[in-house]
Formats: sequence, structure tokens, C-alpha cells
Amino acid sequence: MNDMASPQAKRRAVHLIWAMPIGIVVGWVFFEISTFTWCGVFGCRIPERDLVHDFGTTFVLLLIGAVAVGLPLILVPWSVRIVTRAIVAATTVIIFTGLGWVGLYLLHWI
Repeated sequence: MNDMASPQAKRRAVHLIWAMPIGIVVGWVFFEISTFTWCGVFGCRIPERDLVHDFGTTFVLLLIGAVAVGLPLILVPWSVRIVTRAIVAATTVIIFTGLGWVGLYLLHWI
């Protein structure tokens, strides 16, 4: 029997509707803090930007933000299989961390 056809499975999947926005907002806060460690308070667009980028702190903040986005995907039982939830959450963390790095590089060079 297909698991997603049962009413319990649909009810479990509905919990992602409230859990994902919480993770996205918390992750967004960490992504924004990482821009301060990367560009400083005045931003990367200042012509005299002799900034020393803090790669370690920026990476940790990006990773924490990405984990905050991916955490609801593994904690909310939208799928019975924990392996499926773990793979989707890990993929989300990797994608959001990579997008964060790309965004910071574009912010710095544009």
C-alpha cells in the first residue's frame, strides 16, 4: 500500500507547512549575519574595501543557517523512512550552503 495515500501520512506531511517557514526564517538570520562577517557593517560596495574576510566564521554561519533550513525536513516525520528524510535534509543543507557562498561572492564582486 502506498504510504502517502493514508490519512496519517497526509497529516504528517501537513506539519511541514508550519515547520519549514520557521527553519527558513532562522536560516535567513544566520545568512544575514554571515554577510556582516564577509563584508563588514558598511557592505562590500564601498570603493576602499580593504576588508579581511573571515572565512571560518562565515562558513560556520552559512552552515548553521543551512542546517536550520534542513532540520525540519529530518525532524518532521513527513516520510516513514528516516533515510529518505536524511537524504533530502542533507541535500538541502549542501545546496543552501553552496548558494550562500555564491551569494556572498556575487555580493562582493558586483
